[in-house]
Order: sequence, then C-alpha cells, then structure tokens
Amino acid sequence: MNLSVVIPTLGGIELKDTIEALQNSSIRPMEILICIPNSSELLAEIDLSDNIKIIRTKKKGQVYQRMIGFLAVKGDLVLQIDDDIILVKNAIKRLVYCLDSLSGKAAISPNLLKQGTNQSAFSRNSNTISRRFSDWVLNGRSGYKPGVLSLSGVGFDLDFNDNTQENTESEWIAGTCILHRSQNLVTQDFFPFSGKAYSEDLIHSILLRQNGVKLYVCNKAIAYVGATP
Repeated sequence: MNLSVVIPTLGGIELKDTIEALQNSSIRPMEILICIPNSSELLAEIDLSDNIKIIRTKKKGQVYQRMIGFLAVKGDLVLQIDDDIILVKNAIKRLVYCLDSLSGKAAISPNLLKQGTNQSAFSRNSNTISRRFSDWVLNGRSGYKPGVLSLSGVGFDLDFNDNTQENTESEWIAGTCILHRSQNLVTQDFFPFSGKAYSEDLIHSILLRQNGVKLYVCNKAIAYVGATP
C-alpha cells in the first residue's frame, strides 16, 4: 500500500508537529509533499527525510496548492491534510481500514477533536432557543442534523459522537484531513480567488459527490486540531 500525503502550507512553525506525527504514524507515508508558494518562507524546522518533497507553487491559495500536490502524487492512496493537524499514531491505519471496508467510490475523514481534549472540534450547544431558531432558519422543519447540507446551503457540524459505528456517511467532510483513492481526486482549482478559501470544504465535497464519491467520517480515527475547522 503506497500512501502519498499532500500538505498545502505557508511554511509556519506548526507544520513541524504535523510532519512528526505523520512520520511516527503506524503507516509511514511513501511520500509527503509540502506545497508552499514561491512567495513564502519555510519557517518550520523539518527533517528533510527521503520521503519528504518540497513543491514550490506559482501562487498562494490552499485549493491551488493542494491541486498542484494532487497532480504530483505517486501513491494509490492520498491523504490531504492541513499544516496544523495532529494525527494520533493509529489514525491513518484506521482510515485505511475504513476506506477498504467501503465498496465503490469513497473518501473518508477522521474524527476531529479539539487539541488536548476528547471534545469534537465541531461541538455545539443545540438546546438553546436561539440555536434552535437558527437551525430552523437554515434548514426548515428538519432543523439540525450532523453532517447535512442544509436547505440554505450551510453545512451542519460533523459532531456525530458515535463510537458504536466504525464510520458514518455524511453529505460533506472537512478538508482539513481526507483520505482518498488517487483515481477519485478533484484536480481542478475550484477556488481561483485570492484570500482565504471560504466554504471550500463544501464546494470540494459537492464536487466529489458529483463524481460519485460517497463521503464518510471514521469515528475511531482521531486527529487533533487547534481551532474549529
């Protein structure tokens, strides 16, 4: 099994911890492609091991940088990951297990937790009156349902909180960390604008689903994130 990892980054110091977690994973990547714009300096102190490759991109943009990485991968499986995500040691192994258990086209994301806690990065208080009213505005009578793309086009949080199931199908998944089969990658710059790529997770998820790819969250694969993705 050949695993490629694609990391779009501006070269911040937090990248070091992400790389170390990948290198110490129960499945060590065949290659880690660090995609950084020509205009950015790599500040993170990284051991440039035999499986790490720096790819310089012509312009800055998370979607564009990731696309350039996708076009260069050699692995059968491809993990896209942000530069501030920490995977626990067995996370990739669990993601691969979950993906292998699924028939047809599929992509899968880990269970994202707030750094240093067991709390979902998407946790929310859904019992307040204001929250219920907001959910009604966004999704009508159906209200809040985890992982659903609401009638207004907003993606509801991925707080499934269900360890009884190995994975849960979702209408969208967070681009902070997704495991793909290489033949299912979206290799287009679908957000060709400057600045932060708002809602790129939803756009990416819609494009994957249009290509017949089902989306899942692997409840038992854990990744830590410093802030809500």
